Amino acid sequence: MKDKTIEKSIIDITKRIKRIENKNILDVNILDFSSLEFVELIVEIEEEFGIQFCEDDLLLDKYERIGDIAKKVETYL
Repeated sequence: MKDKTIEKSIIDITKRIKRIENKNILDVNILDFSSLEFVELIVEIEEEFGIQFCEDDLLLDKYERIGDIAKKVETYL
């Protein structure tokens, strides 16, 4: 799967979690996630892509942007 397709899927999940409808996703910084929202994001990504993040990759501090998460997902595919 191409990185941009992964990123688009993660953006869609992020919009759903953050309840963003008409706002550009670039306005949402991944660091603005609460720990609960981040867990929800990870669970939905795992379900969407049929992967499971290892424990070391479950730290919000490891990711600055949605693209960082997309790159990590790519490593699991």
